[in-house]
Amino acid sequence: MKIAVCVKAVPDAAAGRRIDPATKRLDRSGELAISDFDTYAVEEGLKLKEASGEGEVVVVSMGPEKAMDALRKALAMGADRAVLITDAALENADLYTRLEARSLELSRLSGRMVEQHEEERRRLSRELHDETAQVFTAVKMELGVLREKVQPEQADRLSHVLGLIDTGIRSIRNVTNDLRPSLLDDLGLLPALRSLVADFAQRSGISIELNAPAVMPPLSREAELALFRALQEGLSNVLRHADAGSVDVAISVGGDIVQLRVSDDGRGPPDLSPERLELAGHMGLAGMRERITALGGTVHFHGRANTGAQLEIVVPLHPSDGA
Repeated sequence: MKIAVCVKAVPDAAAGRRIDPATKRLDRSGELAISDFDTYAVEEGLKLKEASGEGEVVVVSMGPEKAMDALRKALAMGADRAVLITDAALENADLYTRLEARSLELSRLSGRMVEQHEEERRRLSRELHDETAQVFTAVKMELGVLREKVQPEQADRLSHVLGLIDTGIRSIRNVTNDLRPSLLDDLGLLPALRSLVADFAQRSGISIELNAPAVMPPLSREAELALFRALQEGLSNVLRHADAGSVDVAISVGGDIVQLRVSDDGRGPPDLSPERLELAGHMGLAGMRERITALGGTVHFHGRANTGAQLEIVVPLHPSDGA
C-alpha cells in the first residue's frame, strides 16, 4: 500500500519538497511525499506544516478498503484529512480521462473537417466564377454580335436565348455567393451581412430588418465566417420551415462578446433542442454549432410552437487559444 502525503499552500523553501520513496529523504522534485506507510511520511508532512505555519496535510491511500486502518492511524497522528481511493474510483477516473481525451480528439477532427469543407466551397466558388461564368459571358457577347447580323425572326429567338443566358449567369452568381461571399473577404462582416439580408428579402419576399452597429470591433477571420454562416443557415431555415411573414436580425457587441439574433414570427419548430433538429435533418445546424463552439461560443434556440423562434449565437471577441 502506498501513502501520499500532500502539504498544500506551503510557501518559500518548504514548498515543492517531497519524501523520496526509495531513500525516504526530502527532495525538491515535486509536491507529494510518497512512502510505504511507516508513519515517516506523515511525520515529515506535519513537520513541513509546522515549519511553514500554514498548509494542510492530506493522506491519500490508493489501495483496498483494508487501508482504512492505516488512514485512521494517520489521522490519529495529526493529519488534517484522509482520503481513500478505491480501485473502482481509479478505474472511473481513468475512464473519464480517456473519454475526455477522445472528446477533444473528435472536436479537433470535426474542426478540421469544417475547415476542409470551407476550403472546398472556396475552390468551387472560384472555379464557377473564373471559368463557368466567364464562358457564359463570352457566349452572350458572341450571340449579341450574331443577333445584329441575322433576320428579325432569328434575332427574336437569339434574344430569348440571351435572356436564358442572363438567367444562368445570375444563378451562377447566386451559387458562388452562397458558397463563398466575396464581400466577406473584400469588405468584411457588416457589408456581407447587409448583402445577405438584402438578397434574402429579394429572393423570399419576406420582410426583414437588420439592426447592427455602424462599426464592428476587429474579429478573426474564423469568427467572421462563423457569424456569416450562422446567419446564412438561420435565414435558410426560416425560408424553408418557419412560414414566417417577417424576420428581425440583430447583431450587437457587449463586453467581450458578439451576439447575433435571428427572430421570426413563424410557426416555430415543435422541438427547439439543436440535437433533435439535427436528427430531423437540419444538418446545417451541425456545421453551425461546430464553427461556433470551436471559437468558444454558444448556440441557443428560444420560442415555442406557433409563436415564432429565435436563434441566438454568442461568440467571444477574443477566442481562447484552446478554442
